[in-house]
Amino acid sequence: MAKRSKREPPAPDIAAPYEIGYGKPPRAHQFRKGESGNPRGRPKGRRNLLTEVHLALNEEVSVVENGKRLRLTKRAVICRQLANRSAAGDLAALRLLLPLISQADAMEADQAQREAPPDPQLERSLAQALLARLSTLQDPPEPETTP
Repeated sequence: MAKRSKREPPAPDIAAPYEIGYGKPPRAHQFRKGESGNPRGRPKGRRNLLTEVHLALNEEVSVVENGKRLRLTKRAVICRQLANRSAAGDLAALRLLLPLISQADAMEADQAQREAPPDPQLERSLAQALLARLSTLQDPPEPETTP
C-alpha cells in the first residue's frame, strides 16, 4: 500500500458523500434531524440574594382584616404586623419600628422639599446674576491702543 500525503483526497473506494475534515464530521457523528446539540439550552443565570428578597416581598397574599379579604404584598403585611405588635406593647417590634419611622419621616421631608415650588425671590436674584454675567461676556473690553 502506497503512502499518501495528508493533503490528498481520500481514495474513491471509501463511501463518503463528501470530504471529511475540520468542521465536516463523518455522517455517523453528526446530529440526527430534529435533534439539537444543546437539548436543554443555555442555563439561566442565578439570581442574587437582593433580587430574591425583592421578589419574595412583592408577592401578593390574601389577608382577612376586619372581616374583609384583601390582596396585599408581603411587604405591606409585614409593616402592618410590625405596627400592630408595637402598638400592643411588644418591645422587640418597637425597637425595629422606631428606626423605620425616622427613616420614613426623613424620606417624606426630602420628597416634600423636592416637590415644593421654588422661592420667587431666589429665582429673581439668580436670573439677575445670570443676566449680569452674560452681559459682561457679550461686551468684551476693547484693547487699549498705545500711540
